[in-house]
Amino acid sequence: MYKVVIWGTGQTYHHYINMGKLQEIIKKIRGCIADNEHLYDYLDGYSYIESKQLNVKEYDYVIVATRKYFMEVVKEAQQLGFDREQIIPIKVFAMPCFDFEKYIQLLHSHISIFSNFSTF
Repeated sequence: MYKVVIWGTGQTYHHYINMGKLQEIIKKIRGCIADNEHLYDYLDGYSYIESKQLNVKEYDYVIVATRKYFMEVVKEAQQLGFDREQIIPIKVFAMPCFDFEKYIQLLHSHISIFSNFSTF
């Protein structure tokens, strides 16, 4: 079982939080990080954590729930001690038939995939 924290609680968070497969790992999420507006102690049952109070050793992965500030969050998470492999964009949960365990295995396999697929 992985210990996961969600970083970001804005529009992207609300867009992806109810993805079906995300519900399968919801029990693994330990909290949400939102430094900009710490108005509540909890959001959707997750406790708020300020990034400066985050103990990196307590978490296996960070799910980044912001598009606009993705690179800034990655940089800050890395400064706190997270490896780049531990930082996951929340949009991966929208992939068809997404399986968190298989995604983690693929992430750690360091395999490269080349495709001629173009988006519309």
